[in-house]
Amino acid sequence: MGPENRLSDRSPVNGKVMATHKRKSVDNRYRILFAATLALGIGLAGYQFFSKTAWVTVELQCNALTNFKVYWAGHGQVYSEHQMGSIRINPVQKHYHFLIGNLETIRKIRIDPSDSHQGRAKVRIRSILIYQPGYVPIRFASQDDFRQIRPVSGISSFHVDSSGLLTTAIDNDPQLETDLFPVFGEKRIGVWTMIGVGTFFLILFFSWLGAGGEDFDYVPGLLFFVAALVMLMAVFSQENAHPDEYVHIAAARYYENKVFPPAVCTPGTEHTYSVYGVSRLTSREIVYPLAGKFSRLLSVFPFDPHVRLRLFNATLFVMICTFCLRYPDARILGAVFLLSPQIWYVFSYFNSDAFALFLIFVIGYQFLGRETLFQRYMKNPWNKRTLLWGIGIGITFSGLVFIKKNFYIFPGFLAMYLVWCHYFQRERFGAPRAILEKLSILLMVVIVAFAAWLALDYGVNGLQKQEQLLECREKLAHTPYKPSTTLDKKHPWMKLKKRGVSLSEMFTGYRWGSRSFKSAFGVYGYTTIAGPEGYYAVVKTLALGFFAFLFGAAFLKPRWENGLLFLIVLFSSIVLLEAALWRAWTVMLQPQGRYLFPIGVMAGFYLHRFRGHPLRIGLNAFILAFFVLSVISFIFVGMVNIPH
Repeated sequence: MGPENRLSDRSPVNGKVMATHKRKSVDNRYRILFAATLALGIGLAGYQFFSKTAWVTVELQCNALTNFKVYWAGHGQVYSEHQMGSIRINPVQKHYHFLIGNLETIRKIRIDPSDSHQGRAKVRIRSILIYQPGYVPIRFASQDDFRQIRPVSGISSFHVDSSGLLTTAIDNDPQLETDLFPVFGEKRIGVWTMIGVGTFFLILFFSWLGAGGEDFDYVPGLLFFVAALVMLMAVFSQENAHPDEYVHIAAARYYENKVFPPAVCTPGTEHTYSVYGVSRLTSREIVYPLAGKFSRLLSVFPFDPHVRLRLFNATLFVMICTFCLRYPDARILGAVFLLSPQIWYVFSYFNSDAFALFLIFVIGYQFLGRETLFQRYMKNPWNKRTLLWGIGIGITFSGLVFIKKNFYIFPGFLAMYLVWCHYFQRERFGAPRAILEKLSILLMVVIVAFAAWLALDYGVNGLQKQEQLLECREKLAHTPYKPSTTLDKKHPWMKLKKRGVSLSEMFTGYRWGSRSFKSAFGVYGYTTIAGPEGYYAVVKTLALGFFAFLFGAAFLKPRWENGLLFLIVLFSSIVLLEAALWRAWTVMLQPQGRYLFPIGVMAGFYLHRFRGHPLRIGLNAFILAFFVLSVISFIFVGMVNIPH
């Protein structure tokens, strides 16, 4: 064989090798470009957070559960709710931490020591420290310091002594005021050094992420890190420091020693009813019996009841981590749980949202994974084992009927996803006739499970349940929430549509959109613990960039199946947003981002299309950017400020 023939024999191999090296070189360049850009953005955000935000540390004692607020303003400015830091205080805890604005522009502050408490609340402030890098710390600790603070309104007594400042409120809006004179002090070289070093390591980390291949290998490690934070919040935060936790705990504890639900308004269950006169025991959510039995199992250990129930949700998160470690196909869905600290927060205290998120994650994996139990059931020929699989899977899927109502959008989304698969990935689930036959088995199991619940509910409450619920609300609800209370005496956020509030005013005066967004990305406690405005501005910019990235991936170089799946996710998300807005407008304004969490798992179905796609490098970079911001919020806003 001649030399020219030998060269021609090797040339295809050489060409393939050269093409592979070239592709890797391009991937490396893209990886470094994404890494440098996002690390720089996060570095600047970190500088904004740490160098242009003041931290307030307060030591105080009080006689009531109330809110301690600090408003700030510059020369000639009026105080505004947009410039306010708040923390929930209680008679047990003494030390609190929260954030306010930039000392560079602050020239006066107003302190509301017991805002929202209906009565003569007493608060003794022992010390206040305001610290921001680059400035001399501002302290109020001595008698001379506290004499600089003056009462403005709502104060019946104001006394300064060696123990601090003691105030007694007349009503629910006491106000104190003092001027601030920030003085430049230490240089900010320490902050810049920290940001620089952090940015360097972020670039390395981003670069490593791009080399993770199609399996998103980094996701389980980051999830287990989050699980540790969730466990810490669950164990150390104070009981009922989180939204409506007391009623969730009361409902689950009922099932520690019971199997069947009680009748509406059964004597002895009054403590399970909220201020609205509603008990979780009257719902069909299955999480409360499951969590109650879990708590009973843990009762042999020296944990407080509220900690046992929190560990139920934390255990669900650890199970998600384990799923992602064991099954690579689950990791892209697991990556969704890295995007927001609010998701972590939901798993750190006891509520029903965490179980619903866990369930749709597990079911979502059954649809997306390769050779999952659901897919084997759909493709395998009929036999006894297939039928048993169908019954087991149907029981799991029936959980979608027994979860929180805002998650009901998910079954509808799955139906549209199956239609999409029929046209673009028909081989995954078998022939159309077999699909319909096997789905009918699952549907029958779900119907039987729901019928069994209806029979149980009828046996307990009869056919007059709705009338009984209305009577119970009338009996147990607080006056502003009773059905019979006239509109002018109801809570001012109830029945806004009947009050003549327009939809546009929901977004302007009542700020439903901005409040919902914030509470989806890091608002803690009874929505009173929030980060600085700069944090939410950075997250909003990143979210808009992420949406543009996903939209571009679907339509700029279109594969029509990707674009259609993107539209299915978008349509389902809009339906959920409209339902949340409608309820806020017609029932009660509760702009809580956790109502919108099903959007994340539904979006995971579209993100799964990035496996093997060159744009996964960009996806990885966005995921880590959200993750870094989430860690900052969860630790420095949530964990620092939650009562413990």
